[in-house]
Amino acid sequence: MTGIHEPGRTMSLMLCGRGERGTWDYLDPDTGRRIPAAPDPSFSARLRALNPHR
Repeated sequence: MTGIHEPGRTMSLMLCGRGERGTWDYLDPDTGRRIPAAPDPSFSARLRALNPHR
């Protein structure tokens, strides 16, 4: 696959073979660079905004 067919959609790439437990990265399709996953500090606030009943 050389491109994402539907702009704005998410694509998952899974590599088979020996790996490392617990690793997760993002791939920048424009550059091919791997970007390490990091916690989003605003996640809790954004989740509360979507579901204020909790």
